[in-house]
Order: sequence, then structure tokens, then C-alpha cells
Amino acid sequence: MSVTIVGLGPAGLDRLTSLAMAALDDESATVIVRTLEHPAARQLAARRPVTACDDLYEQSADYDTLYAAVAQRVLDAPGAVVYAVPGSALVGERAVPLVRAAAAEIGRDVI
Repeated sequence: MSVTIVGLGPAGLDRLTSLAMAALDDESATVIVRTLEHPAARQLAARRPVTACDDLYEQSADYDTLYAAVAQRVLDAPGAVVYAVPGSALVGERAVPLVRAAAAEIGRDVI
């Protein structure tokens, strides 16, 4: 199954594209948010079940360990997964390249 990576932008869900919203609203996908400390992530969690990675911040000794754990959580999720990050998925998100690299190793598509 695939992993779809979605940037949540700077604010609420009303700022997202219809394509991003379609991915986030897909009931057949598991949605994982990096943190609930973002307006769009909180709104999304009020609309549907999501898995947050906030607990990993408390458990990790440093950022390298944290982002490796986030990537592992995303890749361990069964079926289709949507990984939603604050802001842009392409700028400043350290877990995104880790997800992409690990997914390539196991033959999982990343969109």
C-alpha cells in the first residue's frame, strides 16, 4: 500500500487544496499527524480518527531518534497511510525524507 504525504499549511483545513482534503478524508486510509499542535491537525482530529506522534516527542532523547520513530510509525501502519505534517511536506520536515528512503527500501510507494 502507499503512503501519501500531505502538508497542512500554516493554518486551518480551509486553506488546503481539494486534493489534500480528499486524501485526508479517505476513510480507508490511516491518517497519521506529526503533531496535534497545529490548527489543521486539531480540526482534522475533530472530524475523523487520527494517530498523532506527540507521544514520541516525550519518549525520544533527541531529534534524530524522534524522527526515526515517526518514520517507523508511518511505515508500520497497515494499508494506505496519509502522513500529515505542519506547513509544507517539502520544507523543513526531517521525517519526510526518512519515510521516503525507508519506503523505497521495502518497496512501498510514496505519493
